Amino acid sequence: MLVPTISIAQGLRSRRPGRTCVRSLAALVAVGLALAVFLGGARSAGADRVHDLSHALVHGKRATTRISAAESLIRLRDPRSLKSLVRALRDPNHRVRALAASALGRLGVADALPALEGARRDTSITVRRNAIAAIDSIRARQDEAARKLAAVDIAPRHAAAIAGSPLVTPEADEELPAPQRLYVMLKSAIDKSSGAGPKARLARASHMRSLMADHLEQTRNVTLIPSGARALTVDPYAIDLTMVKLSRVERESNIEVECEIRVAISTPQGKMLSFLTGGAKVQVPRATFREQFLPQLRREALEGAVRSVHRDLIEHLAKLP
Repeated sequence: MLVPTISIAQGLRSRRPGRTCVRSLAALVAVGLALAVFLGGARSAGADRVHDLSHALVHGKRATTRISAAESLIRLRDPRSLKSLVRALRDPNHRVRALAASALGRLGVADALPALEGARRDTSITVRRNAIAAIDSIRARQDEAARKLAAVDIAPRHAAAIAGSPLVTPEADEELPAPQRLYVMLKSAIDKSSGAGPKARLARASHMRSLMADHLEQTRNVTLIPSGARALTVDPYAIDLTMVKLSRVERESNIEVECEIRVAISTPQGKMLSFLTGGAKVQVPRATFREQFLPQLRREALEGAVRSVHRDLIEHLAKLP
């Protein structure tokens, strides 16, 4: 940024001390005013640029105009572009939608998550991939913020506020206990869905187990390591996963891929404690569906089902005695 300078040397070289002080003071005031005008103008120009780009992104008549605006907003990373980028996820041009998803990921604002979740069902594979990457990026920032706060033992309500969770009032959480530590033994994973051969079911079961392991490893109050459990003196829960359904359903206007997962929770000795089920659906308009989309839709349905079951699983385990 170039800052205008005003020389005050003449005032400093004045032969009269009194005038030197006055002239120097006047010159310094002039410098301050010039800087204030310049920086204020710079901030105003920046705000105008974001406003103009946001307007072009939403109201531009040509796709090239909207694409260019989206690319510029990606570089700026200005939170004021949030609303226009969310609206751009519904743009008729798939490149605009894909760029908007990327821009939201770079913003890292949790308020964008609901719109990005909707973009996971976009007809364009590129948009869906960018939306998934953006969601992962935002959630990674939330997790990182929570980990940093936990490391310095900050009150739970502050961690929730920074991570994007609802804020708990001080009166409600003054004596809030630390999250219950959980030790999970992730055991078998089986695909019992129909319509695929043994090799495909084995590969899907392995992928399901890997996804669940990743989610559990990223959960702050969960350990998968026996030595960590011994240090915490907590008893393990054994988890077995079963993919009950991974099916394609043709509706009147949509093609749906649905995944359903069952979780069996037991003690390491084999005593059954409870069952959980959960799932997810991915929809694509029939008019834009292509057979080559199917593998990607199945992966997305599986990922959504594992994410849903993981969330319910952690809440359920925390309530078990």
